[in-house]
Amino acid sequence: MAQKIKVIINKRVAKGITREVARTGIDYAALQAENELIDILSVPPRRSGILYKQGNNRSSAPGEAPAPISGKLRQSVKSYPEEFGDTFSAVVGTALNYGAHLELGTERIRPRPWISLLNEEKRWSRILKAFRVGVRRQYARARGSLNS
Repeated sequence: MAQKIKVIINKRVAKGITREVARTGIDYAALQAENELIDILSVPPRRSGILYKQGNNRSSAPGEAPAPISGKLRQSVKSYPEEFGDTFSAVVGTALNYGAHLELGTERIRPRPWISLLNEEKRWSRILKAFRVGVRRQYARARGSLNS
């Protein structure tokens, strides 16, 4: 299960933004999204009052983000850039099947959403800020190389 961060670059609207600048912005945003997911998976969930045991560990209740038990899911979070013509995007998520099972639930388990938590306003604003920082830094590098 992967959350897509997609920014479509329209040349007429962007006026002067280059492919490299757009790609750098997407890379920064994807890295921030990775960090946000790792943060979500690192913090023990708020307890609903119901105790769910998994061996000696307490797992998350339905509706809560997955509890950090083994760390495998957290370690598997990656982003992959994609480019189709003038469209740049990044896929952020995990290749582990149980990541999708936790997010969406199965016949036997109710969902423990974690990827959809990227849609929280504070997290999304940090991802967008990272995109803007990446764009600014790429422009600064371009200006620096022109002045050299």
